[in-house]
Amino acid sequence: MVEPGTLFMAATPLGDIQDASPRLRACLAQAAVVFAEDTRRAGLLLQALKIRRPLRSLHAHNEQQRAAEVVARLQQGDAVAYLSDAGTPAVSDPGAALVAAVHDAGLRVAPVVGPSALAAALSVAGFGGGARSPQPVLFLGFLPTPPAARRAALRQLQAHAGIVVLFESARRLPALLAALCAAQPQRQACLCREMTKTYEQVLRRPLAALQPAADEAPWRGECTLVLGPPPVPPPPPPTAHEAAIAACLAAGVSARDVATCVAALFGVPRREAYARTQALRVDSADVGP
Repeated sequence: MVEPGTLFMAATPLGDIQDASPRLRACLAQAAVVFAEDTRRAGLLLQALKIRRPLRSLHAHNEQQRAAEVVARLQQGDAVAYLSDAGTPAVSDPGAALVAAVHDAGLRVAPVVGPSALAAALSVAGFGGGARSPQPVLFLGFLPTPPAARRAALRQLQAHAGIVVLFESARRLPALLAALCAAQPQRQACLCREMTKTYEQVLRRPLAALQPAADEAPWRGECTLVLGPPPVPPPPPPTAHEAAIAACLAAGVSARDVATCVAALFGVPRREAYARTQALRVDSADVGP
């Protein structure tokens, strides 16, 4: 049962109509009006579901104006559904300002959960680490187009220690992959296109191998790119005095004598030499046979 006076943010299929849930069908059938980012695409969805409802546009260029209209409809007791082009509304799509306006008016907003390109791509990327070792996920959606802002966003995602999810158009995909590959060629990535559709493709490989593979494919529409955690850099090589400490410890020299000798030979403060000796001794004991 669809509650009157409620805005329903309704997730719609990414491509396969069979992903339309019974709750989505009921919500659309019972809503007084359906607002949509693209009324043409929403009309095709309603037609496929055999549902006839009034359609009104609500997109990035008229969201503020339409939000006032939605609030007025809700105050009259109407149930209103909002659809983005595909997937979950207000996730790198219009809808956030609409939701904020409805909340500000003291009215109810309810999710109709369902498909999401973000969740779908994460599920097939294999970078989560499992429940016992979760990885922090940074979702950036579409990167900004102004060069300075785009460079700042690229620096942010390259510094992130966990997983990064991006949306990108097929036209701009080669440039994005080239920029990412130049900075972190061995970083694992998963590129998803046409998810749930006839020509669905999921490519998972290092960025250095992903870039040429993506260049060969006839990419269209929008793509979802999941970057795994960045590779862990190798530890720096030991310094000369650290190598001397390790050799002395391996020969059975006491930590106190090692520190004294290293301090004298390399000009290292004895306290520092002793602390490093103790640390290396603990590390070698942890390794064990």
